[in-house]
Amino acid sequence: MSNLLRNPTLAGFTLGRYFTEQNGAVGTIEVPPEWDFVALPRDPADPNRLPQSLHRDQGFGVSAGYRSWEAAYVQHGVTLQAGTRYLAKAAFMPHVGFPDGPVDLTAIAWRIVIETPAGTVAQDWQTTAKGSYGHYEELYFPFQCQAQTTATFQFWLRSVYAGNTCEIQVLSLALEAAAPGTGGESVPVIGSAAAQPAPTPATAASSGSMGGSGSMGGSGSMGGSGSMGGSGSMGAAAAPTVAAAGRATLEQVITNDDITVITAGLRLLTQAFPGNSTIGDGLERLSQVLEKLKK
Repeated sequence: MSNLLRNPTLAGFTLGRYFTEQNGAVGTIEVPPEWDFVALPRDPADPNRLPQSLHRDQGFGVSAGYRSWEAAYVQHGVTLQAGTRYLAKAAFMPHVGFPDGPVDLTAIAWRIVIETPAGTVAQDWQTTAKGSYGHYEELYFPFQCQAQTTATFQFWLRSVYAGNTCEIQVLSLALEAAAPGTGGESVPVIGSAAAQPAPTPATAASSGSMGGSGSMGGSGSMGGSGSMGGSGSMGAAAAPTVAAAGRATLEQVITNDDITVITAGLRLLTQAFPGNSTIGDGLERLSQVLEKLKK
């Protein structure tokens, strides 16, 4: 199948910017052509405590030490066709060390997100099933597209807490049209108007669990043993609803920049409540809902 992504092996690089942490350490963000690199600050005391993005002989490395972080390689302008099953893929190697404690196989996670004007679908965060870090990892995410649209492909990585040093080498990314049955009968759906009622000002779009990982051969094709977990739909976006009495809805007035700033602040706020999963999960859920409003 033809890969719809441009520069899928993240070859080449340009300098994005440098950043300086409060302790004076300088980090570098390099960017592969055709891609953006998005890094979210997670330390409320130092918004420049970010992961680095660095070119490698093969692919790109997200490099960070002793910090909580979240980052993504993002590509815009990918055309999807109506009535088509797609398979998103990622191949990478996580090199993770825990100098001050035992190895935690849940500390580093990854997922694929596909964002479009017709709706957004996303995996739950996935962790390694290899039993240790330092191995070649493959991730699959099947979904169905019911409306012709333009997508943003996002491969997200994160370190849940600061007790590790790591570099995750991203080797290749892919988005391909797939056979109709790929992933089984139930996969996330983009643009399914029949399955998702138009939201009202008081009702947010529905969401579901979207797991999925599998085996990808060296050529980028899916092997027969590849497995894909259960999935669900995060709902198709409908035309903005005009509220009664001339009031604008949140969807009408909020901008993408507003959402980026607000969600970064919400995720920083979780650091003020370590160990409180109720607050942390609630703030993360609110962040995800706001991100669905991105235009």
